Amino acid sequence: MMDIIKSKLNQYQEWIKEEINYFSLSTQEQALFLENKKRYRRARDKYVQLNNWPKAIEISKLLEDYENIFNYQVKNEEWEQALHTVELYELYHLGAPLCVERGLLNKAAHMYSFFDRIKAASLYKQLGLWDKAAESYLLTEQYFRALDCLDNLKDIEKKIQGYKNIEMKTDELFAKKQYEKALKLYIRMELWEKALQISQILNYTDISSQIYEQLAQLALNAGELLKAASFLEQIHVPEAIHLYLEIGYIEDAARLLINMNKKEEALQLFLEYKYIDKAEKLAEKEDLYDILLSYYKQSTNIEKIYEIYEKLEKFEEAALYFIEQKRNDLALPCTKKIVDKSKAVLLLEQMEEWEMAAHYYLALNRPDLCEICLHKSGFNPQQIKEFIKIKNYPDSFSL
Repeated sequence: MMDIIKSKLNQYQEWIKEEINYFSLSTQEQALFLENKKRYRRARDKYVQLNNWPKAIEISKLLEDYENIFNYQVKNEEWEQALHTVELYELYHLGAPLCVERGLLNKAAHMYSFFDRIKAASLYKQLGLWDKAAESYLLTEQYFRALDCLDNLKDIEKKIQGYKNIEMKTDELFAKKQYEKALKLYIRMELWEKALQISQILNYTDISSQIYEQLAQLALNAGELLKAASFLEQIHVPEAIHLYLEIGYIEDAARLLINMNKKEEALQLFLEYKYIDKAEKLAEKEDLYDILLSYYKQSTNIEKIYEIYEKLEKFEEAALYFIEQKRNDLALPCTKKIVDKSKAVLLLEQMEEWEMAAHYYLALNRPDLCEICLHKSGFNPQQIKEFIKIKNYPDSFSL
């Protein structure tokens, strides 16, 4: 037991002696002493005090302290070695500021891209590397900034691909119902039909109108007149009607007129362009026979005129018209259908249908006028008397 205590005591005395000797050494000697004792951290501190960067680097390698390897290489102005250390051990947060300081902006941007993409994008912009700047903004969901960068690209293929990438991201926003952000991006990219879909979901009528105007203008510029007219329907109906007429889409123009409650104009349009079946259906549906009748009268389409009068049961008006046209063959059947016989008989007289008029006057209890009509018809007095007698009128009736 005493031997153990004595041994420990000797060791302690040796340590005291060693420490006393250590503090009597110069800093350089202390550093070497600590290094030999493999007290590397303390030895390195001494070398740092001495600005002995090669030794500080050497010991840091032994300690696998890569960040300090870089720091000491910088202090020793070993720029290439420092950057090599950054790349080797991915110390990008240390290397990026150094590259900026040294004016190595491309390298700096590359290193920032690993931990600060916004800063990387800013550097790429300074370098005019718009595709890389756009990519950095895209990865940080800074889509509008990315688009600004893409617009500066001279490489059209890269620009198109960049836009497609952002469009896909915007489609994802739409799918997630992030409508406001998606709408702004679609408008920024001039994807008008997709923007229109969202503006309608959000019931943004003013924005929808502006988008329709853009779509119409684009279609006009491309010579797609039918497509342009369909967009104009939503914002400028009169312009849409004019364009439909210009390109010969009469039915579409008429449809819009009907929607505007301008049914008479729609009917006139059908007639003007000889859409007779359409005109007749519209006239029947909206009771616009007067316009249709006027049209047929202008073209003297007797068959159609007769058909319309029959449908409307305007027999007196029909008879008068056909009498004017010297078509007693058509006026007569119309006259027979007139309920008011006192009006019908006057028309018969105009047609000089005296015998038939005589029948009507007898029915109206006007034998005096019956006698006159029979006389005009060529009946002699005896025949007139017999005619009236047959109709059971008294013999005393004066001729």
